[in-house]
Formats: sequence, C-alpha cells, structure tokens
Amino acid sequence: GINLINNIAVALLLLLCVFMLKTILQGGEAQELASSITFGAALELSIIMPLTWLPLISDYTMLGKSKAGSFWGSFGGYFLGSSFMYIIGLLSATYAGTSDPIGVMAGLNLGIAAVFIVILSTVTTTFLDVYSAVMSTSNISPGVSRKNLILLFTALGTLLAMFFPMEQYENFLYMIGSLFAPIFTIVLMDYFIYKDNRSIDAFNITGFVAAITGVITYYAVTGMDLLIGSTIPAMTVTMAVYGLIRLTNKYLVLKGDKYAKQNC
Repeated sequence: GINLINNIAVALLLLLCVFMLKTILQGGEAQELASSITFGAALELSIIMPLTWLPLISDYTMLGKSKAGSFWGSFGGYFLGSSFMYIIGLLSATYAGTSDPIGVMAGLNLGIAAVFIVILSTVTTTFLDVYSAVMSTSNISPGVSRKNLILLFTALGTLLAMFFPMEQYENFLYMIGSLFAPIFTIVLMDYFIYKDNRSIDAFNITGFVAAITGVITYYAVTGMDLLIGSTIPAMTVTMAVYGLIRLTNKYLVLKGDKYAKQNC
C-alpha cells in the first residue's frame, strides 16, 4: 500500500515537473541573474547531494535481482532524475529572474500545480528517509516494531520540518558532506581495493582515524573556497591516510613475524 502511494506520488511529481518545464519554455525571455555562489561552492553542493543518499542505497539495492541491475538502476535513476531537476531549476531561475523557489513558482503563475509539486516532492523524499531510518534501526534492534518505528520517524521528520530553520539547510548539507565523504571513502576502499568483509567487525579503528582526518580536512579547506570544493580534498586525504596506516600496519606485522621466526 505504501509503495503504491509512493509510486503514484513519483509519477505525479514527474508529470507536474514536465508541466513546469513546458511553462518555463513558453514563458518570456531569459534574464541575467546576479551570481550569489562561487563555482567551487556550487560544485560542492552538487557533490554533497548524492552523498546524502548513499546510506539509503543499500536499503534498496538489497532487493535487486543482480549487482549490475542494482548499480545501473541506482546510478541511472539518480543521474537522470537529478540532471532533469537541475535543468528545471536553472531554467526556472533564469526565466523567472530569481533563484528563490517560491518566487520562481509565483513568477511562472503555476498556481495549484506549485502546491502539489512541493507536497509530492516532500512525500517522495520523506518516504525514502523514513524507510531507511526504520531499516537501520531494525538492524540494530530487530525486536522493535517496524510499525512503531515508522510512526516515530515520521513524527520526528514532521517536527523537524516545522521547526528547523530553512536558512540553515545549506549548512546542514555541508555537515552531512563532512561526515559522509570520509566514511564512504573507507567503505569503498574496503570493498573495492582491500576486499574486506567488515560485517564481522565491531569497530574499524584504522578507518576511524582516517575518517577523522578527512573530517578535519573538510572543515580546514571549506573556508578556502577551492575550485574543486571541499569533498574531493577530504576524500583524497582520507584515502591517503587510510592506505598509509594499513600499509604501515602490514609492514609492522610482517616485520614482527620475521623477528619471531628468527628467534624461534
């Protein structure tokens, strides 16, 4: 039932966005906008957005029939959907003469369609967030009722939406990026490079140390407004530190084994 509602909401949102795009293209002439963000900051936000969804990927790809299908389905769906929304956002801001979403919709005279776009976009994203939160909590505490967890996280999300200051949303994204970038650098290195199975480990101290250096790097370079953003340097430093620590540990273990054999 819930999946059906979500699928209907996604389909309706797509139709409304197509209608919005049509309205934009049939509107007046494009207007020049005063730039309020640098290229590096824009790139950083573009990187952070997919990073915020990384923890949710496993909750959905675990239901996939194949690794290839799960990968291409996730990649294609997010890439196409995000690209489409970026295009709509750019065109709407250009033709409406403002980057404020409310101002854009008012300028395009979307009326009730604008209300439904906001509602449906909220429903579709919140569905994913609640589902992921429930699945993560169930992994930690399998005995907790999923129905109660759904109600709990839905209520928490509603309260946050009501009282969280929207002007701080961008800073919230930066905070998520500062954590997720180093953490998933470790996850990806363990899986693709070292082929480690971390499901049996309670704690990865080497990964923790490397991730901390990545977080520190992220905040250290954020104020520099680098052309490549902050995530790329943070992930690079995390990768280097993690690889160096693992290499050092391996060397010390081999040296210790060699010393032990010599003294046997």
